[in-house]
Amino acid sequence: MNKKLLYLILIPMIISCSNMMNPMYLYYNKRAKSSYNNNTNDIIIPDAVDADKDPFIQGEHNDINYGGFDGKIFDTWLFKVSFKGNKLPIYNFFSPNGGRNWLANGQDWKGNSATYYNGDKSENIVYDAPVVGNQGIENLKIYKYDKNNPLYDSKGYLTGRMDRFKFYSIDGKAVIELKQYLIAVDTYSKFVFAYGAITAIGNTLGNKYPTDFEAIEFHAKKIHFYEYDPIGYVTKDGEVVLYNHYQTEFVSDPTGYTPKQHGYTAVASHNPQGQGYSPYRPITDNVEAPDDEKEEFKNKINSLKDKEFKWRDYSGYTSSKDQIDLDAWKNAKHSGKSLELHTYTLTDNSIKIVKTKYGTEQKTEEVYTLKTITSKTTAIYENANKTKLNLDINKDNAIIVNAVEIGTEDYGPIFVDRVRGAKFQNGGNTYTFNEDGTGFTLEYKKTFGGTATYKYTLGRFDNKLSINYSAIYKASPGGTFGDYGRVVLRNNDDLIKTSTVLGQIGALGTATSDAGLGYNANRVK
Repeated sequence: MNKKLLYLILIPMIISCSNMMNPMYLYYNKRAKSSYNNNTNDIIIPDAVDADKDPFIQGEHNDINYGGFDGKIFDTWLFKVSFKGNKLPIYNFFSPNGGRNWLANGQDWKGNSATYYNGDKSENIVYDAPVVGNQGIENLKIYKYDKNNPLYDSKGYLTGRMDRFKFYSIDGKAVIELKQYLIAVDTYSKFVFAYGAITAIGNTLGNKYPTDFEAIEFHAKKIHFYEYDPIGYVTKDGEVVLYNHYQTEFVSDPTGYTPKQHGYTAVASHNPQGQGYSPYRPITDNVEAPDDEKEEFKNKINSLKDKEFKWRDYSGYTSSKDQIDLDAWKNAKHSGKSLELHTYTLTDNSIKIVKTKYGTEQKTEEVYTLKTITSKTTAIYENANKTKLNLDINKDNAIIVNAVEIGTEDYGPIFVDRVRGAKFQNGGNTYTFNEDGTGFTLEYKKTFGGTATYKYTLGRFDNKLSINYSAIYKASPGGTFGDYGRVVLRNNDDLIKTSTVLGQIGALGTATSDAGLGYNANRVK
């Protein structure tokens, strides 16, 4: 494959426009011509908003410590970007190291003022590139724009709106020039937004790639970038978690992706299944439903009162049939996320949430009280700290809480969380797992004397959440017929078994049978 063509395939980015707006939109009804960045589009001049209707004043997301950490850390955090083989970006923030810091008085390729630093190609990588494998992005400058959208005139925002935002772009080379506007981060809410629209696309032998950008505000319904559903959020560790709606929509059409308002009934939240609407969507009153709809809601609640709805954070699980990318799994910090079970029960006037830690008796309880029934299937609840919860009961065997669907099944933690740091022992057989459960050492007693030692690393999970008590690991040294073995937990996770003969990753039988399993050992308490 031609190397230039290779990179044209890999580089399309997330920068995009959008196609929906809120019909209750309050702000934009004035326009002025602008020559900003040689752009002749209309700048939308916003009207002032009353304080009680201003989403930049009302709501807990207006605390710079929202999300569990101080947003001032973005002033110093550096930024890096990589891309998976399916073109999905991987974004991370990290503390300065090796003497690197943001440098002042930079200018991007359009002449926009920015701070910048020189990115390391060992940190900014295109993974699984066809033919040539992983490739670093060379001659890379990473730009940060503080309080200033590089694609849109500041007159298009109310005073103070941009103070909490930082915008990022890259200028590098992977055979072709990469001049890409990436994401905007709200340092208060910690939500991540797309802010640019691809306005010119190159095409070489049917492979498309972006060559120019404009502000999203100039396209589709011409609303501000922060009013679309956020595409993800930043954790206190600097990881950018991308919501499922973004991952699915982007991978299906990288150069045609557009952020949307999906019609979520709850604001986005800080968990991988917490996709929802932007906290900066124009505020409208939560109108109380008419009496007949309120009665329907109460009747539906009554039919659900004898059920328990259960949820775990399964963001670390993947149903891939092939070898997983273990480095990417670890970099995403999935370890331990599935250990806590959330159990929801409904009463006439409340929702009780009990959180239980796996392997312990540790439980916490929280109660949300019904405040407003807004339709025959939706209502708003509030806890003692005035935190709101949005409930949707339009499904028979599930509830939707803050845009997350919660069913009645609990499959327990994923396998690696069940065995984190565990030790299993029985006679001459000893399993010693590492702290995140992705690797272990097996020492077993041979039939005719002596012991053998194998080092195992996680290969993949099983293809159904219902068999989270098993996973496939790769052994070193390998075997005659392959390098992989199935590892299975039994007896409420207190007994472990392993394939006695190593094989191919997809040919290891089923976890529901003990055929081919041995080297039994019991958990050391």
